[in-house]
Amino acid sequence: MTEKVWLKRHDDVMTEEEWLNSDDEMLMTYFVAERMSLRKLRLARVAICRRVEHHLVDERSRHALAVSEAYAEGLVSDAVLVAARAQADAAYKSLPYLNASAKDVQVTAANLVRCATGTESAMRMQIDMIDIALFAPKPPPESIPAECRTASIAEAALVRDIFGNPFRPVTFSPDWRTSTALALAAQMYESRDFSAMPILADALQDAGCDNPDVLDHCRQPGQHVRGCWVVDLVLGKE
Repeated sequence: MTEKVWLKRHDDVMTEEEWLNSDDEMLMTYFVAERMSLRKLRLARVAICRRVEHHLVDERSRHALAVSEAYAEGLVSDAVLVAARAQADAAYKSLPYLNASAKDVQVTAANLVRCATGTESAMRMQIDMIDIALFAPKPPPESIPAECRTASIAEAALVRDIFGNPFRPVTFSPDWRTSTALALAAQMYESRDFSAMPILADALQDAGCDNPDVLDHCRQPGQHVRGCWVVDLVLGKE
């Protein structure tokens, strides 16, 4: 029987297989929200925004996104975050709705940024509100445009990159945190260039890491972002 983890907020369940194959990043985020740090939750929102960053036409939105990421790292104050959220709100409200039935991509991107720039209480409230969306009627799969389907798959992959597999938490041995592994992880984290992930796998394996989830995540093709669960483990971030 497939192991199931029960959501605390309602009686729905998500199996490990569903987690690994889901393309619903909202459900996945909701599923892990109570067991993950706000830093992780914020970085997941930032990563999703960066996918559509090229659609941001207002510098205030770009600035707010950078501030939210800096806040996740403890680099800016609550006051700076609140001011950035106000700028993101203003940028969003300044854009016209170009389509009465579906928001223009520029408006959607700006809205994602303002959602990613909330305070802790605001972000928790957003997660609670996902509950409503989970039970709302959903359109048939065949009616969903191909580009939306592609975007959903990519966003779910980002969520898995940041949160890992909640059904298989990894105990990271301090012995694996060698100077080489630390240097590689820190360089990738700061530069946002994660092309050295396979090299990190080699360094971890040389240090004695034999955990297949860790090594496979580093070596398998896929996008990695700030908050990547393996890089976070190496750097000791939560």
